[in-house]
Amino acid sequence: MEENLDQIKLAKVPPQSLDSEQSVLGSMLLDKDQIAIVIEILSPEDFYSENHSRIFEAITGLFERGTPVDMVTVGEQLNNKGLLEKVGGSGYLATLVESTPTAANAKSYAQIVKEKSLLRRLIKAGNKITLSGYEQSGSVESVIAEAEKMVLDVAMGRSSEDIVPIKVAVASTFDQIQKKYEERGGISGIASGFEKLDALTSGFQSSDLIIIAARPSMGKTSLALKIAEHACIKNKCGVGVFSLEMSSEQLVTRMLCSVSRVDAAALRGGFLQEEDWNLLYNGMEILTRSPLVLVDSPGITPLELRAKARRMQKEYGIQMVIVDYLQLMTGRGRAENRVQEVSEISREMKLMARELNIPVIVLSQLSRAVEQRPNKRPMLSDLRESGAIEQDADLVMFLYREGYYKQQGDGEGEVDYERPEAEKTELILAKHRNGPTGTVPLTFVHRYATFENYAPEPGED
Repeated sequence: MEENLDQIKLAKVPPQSLDSEQSVLGSMLLDKDQIAIVIEILSPEDFYSENHSRIFEAITGLFERGTPVDMVTVGEQLNNKGLLEKVGGSGYLATLVESTPTAANAKSYAQIVKEKSLLRRLIKAGNKITLSGYEQSGSVESVIAEAEKMVLDVAMGRSSEDIVPIKVAVASTFDQIQKKYEERGGISGIASGFEKLDALTSGFQSSDLIIIAARPSMGKTSLALKIAEHACIKNKCGVGVFSLEMSSEQLVTRMLCSVSRVDAAALRGGFLQEEDWNLLYNGMEILTRSPLVLVDSPGITPLELRAKARRMQKEYGIQMVIVDYLQLMTGRGRAENRVQEVSEISREMKLMARELNIPVIVLSQLSRAVEQRPNKRPMLSDLRESGAIEQDADLVMFLYREGYYKQQGDGEGEVDYERPEAEKTELILAKHRNGPTGTVPLTFVHRYATFENYAPEPGED
C-alpha cells in the first residue's frame, strides 16, 4: 500500500494550471479593478509556482498601500526585495501581460487556480491521514477526528498553517481596534439579551470560552436557552446547542414556553387553555424559522463534539455553541482520575472555541462546598473537579438565587415561586479575562421557565 502511494506521488504531477496563474497575474497588472476581485478568492499559497506567489504578493502589497499597480511599480517592488531576477525579470512581467487573453475573465482564472490549490491540499491531507492510520500514534477516535478536521479545512478553503508574520497579525489587530472604535458603546460580539451583562462584556466574543456554573436547580439550562433564543431570534445568529442531559423535545418545550409565554406547568401537564394554542402555534413558527441546531447526544466525548461542531459550522453556519453540561462529557479514557479528565474536557472546549473562532458557552456544576457556608454565593474555587476550568475560561459566570436557599431553609422540598425573592437572581461575572467583573440582577420567571432583565421595584436602587 505504501509503495503504491509512493508510486502515485512520483508518477503524477500535483494538480496545477500555470496558464491560469499567468492569466490571473496578467489581469491584475492590466486592470486594477480586477485586483480587489482576485484577492477575495486567492492567497499567495494558492499558487503552484513560487515565483507567481511572489509576484502576487508584490501586487497585493502595492494595492493595499494605495500605490498604482503596473509592470514598472511591481518590478520595482520585487527589485527592492531582491526578487526581480528570481521571478524572471521585467521580461517575464511583460510576458504575463501579453499572454493574458482578457482581464475581464480574471475571476474565472482565479477560480481555476483556487480549485487546483484545494486539490493539492486535499492530496496533502489524504497523505497525512494515510500516514496517521499506519502509525496508530493515538486512539482511533482521535485519528478520525483529526482526519475530519483536515478534510473540512480543505473544504472550507482554509490553510492549516498557524505561522503568522507579525505584520499580518498587527494589521488584523488594528482592523479589530478600528472596528471597535467605530462601534464604541455598542455590542461587538453576540448579545446575550441581558442589558447589564452586555454592557460588561460587549457581547460574547469570538474564540471565548464562557462558563455558566451553578448548583442544581438554579436555572443554568434556562439561562443558556434564553441566550440562544435571543441570538437566534433577535440577532439571526446560528447557534448549536449540545444537550447531554435533556432530550431535544425537552429543550424545545422549554423554549416554546419562553417564546410563546405559555405556562410551563400547564404545557407539561396537558392543561392548556383555549387561548394558549394560538400563542403556542405562533411560538412554534418563530422557533421553526430560527437558525437553531440541536444535538441530543448523551455521553458524547469532547472530540466527537468538536467534530460535530465543525460540521454544523460548515453546513448551518453556526456562530455560537452551547454545551449542557461539562461534567456529563466523557474523556478519552486515558486520564488517571476525574480531575484530569475534566481538565482535558475543559481544554478541548477552549481549543474548539479558538479553532472555530466562535464563542463557546459551557454549563458546569459547582461543588457541594457552596452549601456548607453561610454565604452561598459561588466563588471561583467552587468550580467542581478542576481548577483548569477557571484557567481555560475567558468568562466565568455564576447563578445565585437567594430565594431558593431561603425556602430550603424552611425545610420544604419545593421552592415557593410566589415569593418575590425566589424570582430574583444574581448573575455573578466572577472572571472576565478582557474586561470588568460585576453582578447582573436578573428575574427568573418560573411560570415560563426563563430569565428576563430585572426590573427594580419602586424605590429600589
